[in-house]
Amino acid sequence: MVGFGVGGLSVPFDLLAEFLPSSSRGKFLLYIEFFWTLGSLFVTGIAWAVLSTYGWRVLTYFTAIPVTVACIATIIYLPESPRWLLEKGRREEAEKVIQSAASVNKSNLEPFRLSELHLSPNALKTDLWDLVGPYLRWISFPLWIVWFTFGFSYYGVILFVARLFTSTTTSTTECSFDYQSIFLNSIAEILGVAITVGFIDKFGRSRSQAILYLLAGVFALSMGLSLPFAFLSIVSGLGRMFAMGASSVTWVATSELYPTRVRATGHSICSALARLGAFISPYVVQGNMSVGSVGGVLLAVNVVAATASMMLPETVGTFQYIL
Repeated sequence: MVGFGVGGLSVPFDLLAEFLPSSSRGKFLLYIEFFWTLGSLFVTGIAWAVLSTYGWRVLTYFTAIPVTVACIATIIYLPESPRWLLEKGRREEAEKVIQSAASVNKSNLEPFRLSELHLSPNALKTDLWDLVGPYLRWISFPLWIVWFTFGFSYYGVILFVARLFTSTTTSTTECSFDYQSIFLNSIAEILGVAITVGFIDKFGRSRSQAILYLLAGVFALSMGLSLPFAFLSIVSGLGRMFAMGASSVTWVATSELYPTRVRATGHSICSALARLGAFISPYVVQGNMSVGSVGGVLLAVNVVAATASMMLPETVGTFQYIL
């Protein structure tokens, strides 16, 4: 059930994208990724504090608190998509959402009425086959490759870090993770998002993804080398930093590429493919392969992600494909 709930991650992200102006959409969507990183730090810090002493159940209870708070806050505060309301013929509700958004932003709106959308029932119908139809297939296919590979590589890097920073012990009752190193490594994600904010609009979505995935692959390969502890800490931090930056750009690009009527559906399918990649990753990263071979696999996967991302249309500055 927890895994099922993760599927809703993309919905509020896409909703925020619809509210943002094109001039600042990339930047503000990336700001959301800082909270993902804070969540990573929270989990690592709580595990560091309680897992060895109190066990995994107490850790689970602690990590459930933010999710519970978010669910309650969503019910109370999260607005509906005005575009979706218009498509459903609920114009007055859409106008109230816009007025509410203006009020929150302390912006005075002149009296207005939204134009009704006169769309055929077929145009409003959400059909999964639309994602592989002639209009969207050249968006969906590369995106699916990128999401699958980033799910494998992002979580692969995290698991690789856990493997490299696990102390050897013969005890089966004590946790053997080097929590301090893993916690410090997680901080690299903050730098990854901060750097990405600076050039996502300058270089564009596709090129930014390609550059960051390639850098993530290079440093993942370096993690498999026989390096002193200090150098290993640096390259693993850089690998995680660029992996986080690349995946963050992928999230932004996906919300811009799909039209409103299939955006959440398409994004959710992409997210499902990322979970599939993440599911396969532990069998490779924490299996019987040598660390050098694992680094090579992560490099190859990131090269595939970079190549697929360059096949995507560029959307910087506008919802290029919005309907």
